[in-house]
Amino acid sequence: MKKYFILPLLVSALLFSCKKDEKKNDPAPEAENEIITTVIIEFKDSVSNTSTVYQWENLGGYGLGSTSTVDTIKLSAAKTYLASVLLLNKTNPAAVDTISNEVLELKNEHQFFYESSANLTLSSSYLTTDKDDNGVPVGLFPKFKTGISSEGNLQVILKHQPGVKPKTGNGDKNQGSADIDVIFPVVIN
Repeated sequence: MKKYFILPLLVSALLFSCKKDEKKNDPAPEAENEIITTVIIEFKDSVSNTSTVYQWENLGGYGLGSTSTVDTIKLSAAKTYLASVLLLNKTNPAAVDTISNEVLELKNEHQFFYESSANLTLSSSYLTTDKDDNGVPVGLFPKFKTGISSEGNLQVILKHQPGVKPKTGNGDKNQGSADIDVIFPVVIN
């Protein structure tokens, strides 16, 4: 009779152990993306200190199917611009949320990427002061250089990369999910 009593206990212990191991190997739930309705980029001429501000906005939130409005960025040829990016969540007009603050707070999980179309003479780089705790760029304060007169697009991508953002180098735009991925038309004269 004692043999029959031990067998159920042994089977029960094995099942409990397997379930515990399964939970241990489950990946942590991925953090949700930020809700961003507005992207504002201020370009400041590095010589004259003149500022211009451009905006992309979708009050329904990025990727939620509402109509977007976007300004055309107008820059002068052969100039260097120091820029800053402001992200807002205006889904509740009574309590506008500054998402840029959250990106800065969680800088080890976020990175901006700036891509110019091939026909646009605009290059971007990261400032040495605009980095996360590991020295990888965040991109809230990019630097842009213009070339000769041209027209094209600037794609602004903010990647949410909890647990996958590289710890060295200039980052990897293929990691994580997009908090924002918008295109600004650009004219350089």
